[in-house]
Amino acid sequence: MPPKKGKKAGGEADLAPILPSGTVFKNKIIRDDVQITKYLTNGGFGRIYEGKLVGKGTKVCVKVEKKGSSGLFMEQNYFIRFLKKEELDKWSKKEFIGLPTLICFGVDMASFDYELRYLVMPLYEESLEAVISKKKNMILESFEVKTVLHCIVNALDYLHNKHVSHGDIKKGNIMLLKKGHLDKVVLIDMGIAHWHTRFIEEANPKARHNGTLLYTSLDAHEGREGVFRSDLQILAFNVIEWITGELPWKNMISTPDKVYNMKKEIVADPKTKLGNILNGSGLSFVKCLLESSKSLKYDGIPNYSVIRKELVASFKDGTKRIADKPEVKRETVIKKSCSSKENGLNVEAEQSFVPRREKPTTNLFEIYADIRKNAEKHGRTIT
Repeated sequence: MPPKKGKKAGGEADLAPILPSGTVFKNKIIRDDVQITKYLTNGGFGRIYEGKLVGKGTKVCVKVEKKGSSGLFMEQNYFIRFLKKEELDKWSKKEFIGLPTLICFGVDMASFDYELRYLVMPLYEESLEAVISKKKNMILESFEVKTVLHCIVNALDYLHNKHVSHGDIKKGNIMLLKKGHLDKVVLIDMGIAHWHTRFIEEANPKARHNGTLLYTSLDAHEGREGVFRSDLQILAFNVIEWITGELPWKNMISTPDKVYNMKKEIVADPKTKLGNILNGSGLSFVKCLLESSKSLKYDGIPNYSVIRKELVASFKDGTKRIADKPEVKRETVIKKSCSSKENGLNVEAEQSFVPRREKPTTNLFEIYADIRKNAEKHGRTIT
């Protein structure tokens, strides 16, 4: 059952006490016990722990809050409805979607005299924030930005097609599937996500600037519920930070209206304003995200085919080091333009490039890619 009305919806003052190591929740869904092994941190609505499935010995992440609080209850519902492994697998067909999967959930008194709600998901041991903090000038290289974006774009494509907006994309909510490897990352924390069964565009002045101020969207700044176009803006602001090391409004956090006004100027005229912030790899991709968000109606769903094409074009060397590819010569140059269309962008590719290697490759990834491309030219598919 949902929490009763009138209960406080989470928050620091309403957090459950920190559970001691060894606390056990008995779960009937997976027929295994979930044991708390270490306290990690506070989330937006509860405590977060490292734990394990006693029977399997698998490490897991356990989110816990009082049953009467609503934050984890809402996130639990998103996991049940949208983040079951079979649902993600059905959508992706072998393509990696950067989203966590549900392991189990429940309500248990454990050894306490009140009930606790818990949610169990995979444990990710390193965040993108931790990776960036170790980088010189807090900057990711272009190939790293591209591979992270590939996963996040897949995640947003899935969520938006399920009519869910995330609302809080940021480096602290992006986790590495494997520590030290950026090729597969996962977008976590559905704490302020929203499943849109209807769209009410009217702004609420009391709800202005909702979300993480550095990255939040114009809709949120203006007091509207974040939607799909909002996620595109949030992602664009993140990419600017990953590439440059900081955001232009970094030192304006104490004055949210100034942050909003600066973002508004960039979204209104990305072609001109972005040139003062970015150059080289990533510029056209950020521009496309912002142009797309601007062209979408409040209930519009982004055209992810367009976004993926621009991701490839904008970060032309973005897979070179991930796949350990040799230098290539381009016989023709990709020329793409982004123009605003109803509910999306129109990307026109003048001519694609044909890579030419200096020497025959022995890289298995490249050999497979060549075979696959050749098969596709002849109308065949290789999986």
